Amino acid sequence: MNIFITGRIAYCNKKLKKGVQIIFPINTKEWPSLDGTAREHNTALYEFIKDLVERAGGILPFDEFMEAALYAPGLGYYQSRQTKFGEMGDFVTAPEMGMLFGQCIAREVSEILQVIPKSGVLEFGAGTGALAEALILELKNLGSLP
Repeated sequence: MNIFITGRIAYCNKKLKKGVQIIFPINTKEWPSLDGTAREHNTALYEFIKDLVERAGGILPFDEFMEAALYAPGLGYYQSRQTKFGEMGDFVTAPEMGMLFGQCIAREVSEILQVIPKSGVLEFGAGTGALAEALILELKNLGSLP
């Protein structure tokens, strides 16, 4: 299945049995509007990916599409300067909402650190570091810093 977005209308192109294709619109009227900067960024990324598709002869493998969408220099989701985390970003994770999540994790980690000598804690995908901060502070309060 492919989804094509044109302006405020998205089309889903779904191949059915015997090679029949159905194209139907997806209502995007309730999607949030983009401000000028976001619209410019979105257009630049669209043009970049469109150029990749054209250079690939009209078909771009999914892995190459995702590589471009996420990591194209200055344009991809993880390479752009746009806010990704927190209230002004795309999503908020539990650690961003306050210290409670990190404090709860720290209490469990504290018990493990007491049982396993010479152990430590690694956090992968730290984002803003909110979880690491809450974890370290609570482990310190519990007297359990590794």
